[in-house]
Amino acid sequence: MLEGNIGVGQTTLLRAIARTLGGGCERIEGTIDLMPSDLVYHTFVDENGNPQVAPGPLLQHGGALATFF
Repeated sequence: MLEGNIGVGQTTLLRAIARTLGGGCERIEGTIDLMPSDLVYHTFVDENGNPQVAPGPLLQHGGALATFF
């Protein structure tokens, strides 16, 4: 995790490091209501009014993230 002021290049720096190491980079914008479960999955209502569950960043890129550990 990298924190800093807006517009100083944190995302660009981390993407460059990830590419250098051969990995992927996923940007997650933290908000006041961000919960830990939001990193694993998120729920929403689709256009037909049906509840849906979609994988979050950790499940979408879990295989790629596991290679660094």
